[in-house]
Amino acid sequence: MNASFSKDVWTAFTSYRFPESAEQQIGPATYIPWGLVWQVAKSLYPASNYVQSWEVVPTPRGNNVMCQTAVTISDGENEITHVAHLPVLGKRGSGAAINPDAFAIHNALQRCLVKALAFHGLGLYLWTGGEELGAGVTEDGSTAEAPTAELLETANAGAAVADDEQLEWLIKKGYATDTGQGVRINPNCPPAVISKLAELGRD
Repeated sequence: MNASFSKDVWTAFTSYRFPESAEQQIGPATYIPWGLVWQVAKSLYPASNYVQSWEVVPTPRGNNVMCQTAVTISDGENEITHVAHLPVLGKRGSGAAINPDAFAIHNALQRCLVKALAFHGLGLYLWTGGEELGAGVTEDGSTAEAPTAELLETANAGAAVADDEQLEWLIKKGYATDTGQGVRINPNCPPAVISKLAELGRD
């Protein structure tokens, strides 16, 4: 692998920002359609390609499916490959899907493609915005005030209509709890995530 080429790819991809009109807000996270992400990658490096596969993982309750995508960025002479893995996810708080259908596998494969491109740097800022925020800390590193009861209730209203995948992420991170009668946001949830959920709850 050419170190200079690797650095050039990283610089080109991490400096790229998708237009706000292309962003899709689903629950507490921001998504970019996989087709647009791949279009940008091919526009900058036309010789690039990707290979996808999936594997059935037997469990006592049924079969899970793990998806894999290997993205190779190339300028025709140099190339660099990153591989991403992603399970097909089930409904809210249920972890990996049991015996997922073809449509669910397809969606997971395309999400895995976007994840692999993020390993190269393309759209990485969309992933790190929520993952890197700690409880009580804002994006600029300043201390944030604890959320008010009113704000938490509005965030809970947003969680009620959020995407199942995003609810699972919240639960796994310990930012929310499934009470059996709905998902409740925990006070330790990062302020940026609470704010996004609250916006969803106000709609």
